[in-house]
Parts: sequence; structure tokens; C-alpha cells
Amino acid sequence: MTITDESRFAKLLVPVRKVVFHEGLFCWPEKAVLSSPRAADISPLQELARDPSLRPFKARVVRSAFGPASLRVHRDKGICGPEAYRLAVAPDGIEIRASSDAGAYYAIQTLRDLAAI
Repeated sequence: MTITDESRFAKLLVPVRKVVFHEGLFCWPEKAVLSSPRAADISPLQELARDPSLRPFKARVVRSAFGPASLRVHRDKGICGPEAYRLAVAPDGIEIRASSDAGAYYAIQTLRDLAAI
């Protein structure tokens, strides 16, 4: 996933308030693990795992807070707003932090949009 032009974010379904670019590149591993300890995140993660933009990679969804994961979802009370989230993409994986189930859902949808760009 290589996105260096901020104007591409205008195409996203969920509006992005702030974008910070860092060095590095994330590539989905051949067998990705999408993980969250919360039941509410499992269905959106399963939708992401089935998304055609992830092909030819195979993604497995697990309900866990521990172990290796290509994508991990956390709740963070420091994130302000019930629909707010922080989506960090790094060479070693993707981390979603949200204050609520709604924020996590929107972050996963944003990630689906980013994967299609």
C-alpha cells in the first residue's frame, strides 16, 4: 500500500481529518491475521478479510488481544469522540485505536477504502 498524495484521501467514504506520512511500506503478508479482543469488531474484520482488494492474500480473523497479527484493533479512551479513531500503518503491521465500536468500524472501513486505492 503506497499512498503519498494527500488528495487521494478525498475519495474515502469516511472523511479523514488529519494525515501524517512516515517512511516505510506495508505489504499484506501471504497469511494475514486480523485481530481484536472485542466481539463487535469481528464482523467488520471478516468483511475486510473477504474484500477483493486483499486478494491474493488470505486473511484470518481471530478474537484475541495477544499473539502476532498483521492488523490489531484496540480501544483507547484517549481517542476523543465516539466515532473517532487512529489508524497507523507501519512496515510491521496496522494498528487501529478507537474509543468505541463505532470508531473501530469506521477505521476498518477506511482501511478497506485505502486498500482499494
